[in-house]
Amino acid sequence: MRGETGTQKTMTMKNISKNYENATDLIETDPYNNNQQAGIYLSLDWQDETADVITKYRDGSTSFAVYHNLIDLIRLPDNVDAKTIHDTITDLLPRLDIILAGFSNDWEDGHMTDDAADGFNSLVYDIEEDRIIRTHDGGLYDAADWFVDTPDEITATTTDDEITTIASDHQFYASCDNVVIRGGLESIINHFLSLRDKLQTNDKDNS
Repeated sequence: MRGETGTQKTMTMKNISKNYENATDLIETDPYNNNQQAGIYLSLDWQDETADVITKYRDGSTSFAVYHNLIDLIRLPDNVDAKTIHDTITDLLPRLDIILAGFSNDWEDGHMTDDAADGFNSLVYDIEEDRIIRTHDGGLYDAADWFVDTPDEITATTTDDEITTIASDHQFYASCDNVVIRGGLESIINHFLSLRDKLQTNDKDNS
């Protein structure tokens, strides 16, 4: 919880987030966390008066600005709908302006008035309670977890080139469900090759 007494000022936050084309455009794997999904954060830069959305790795680092309360990062759901995030932040600007009015920086550290801190904590609560951020039904999956059943197109005689084509098609189908496959097309190809090899082994065992 943050807050202290201080002098109010009139400033405005600017929305600098991108207009993303796909709901899953903010899904990214984190090389520092076993390729799990990188965290997605609402980044509020009180010093530069900007609001953005970023992804962040779990590499143990903390930026100077975050450490000194000049920037606040609020964790967003992993399945946040990237297509809607710019408009969502725009809708939040009036609330952010109220918080910004109670922000000040003394030397290197950022401070908030009690009223601004109450507004900030209320914003965090509403986000954590899923009252603000629009989400989708997809997410990040391993190929084996998403493609549980062997596609009908794959048989014991399916060639490597055909597997590549089938994998590309199914990557597209997954994207239509807002699903991102960890490792991309290559991991789908490898999974489908494994499924084909099992079919070939079964045919040999049954012959």
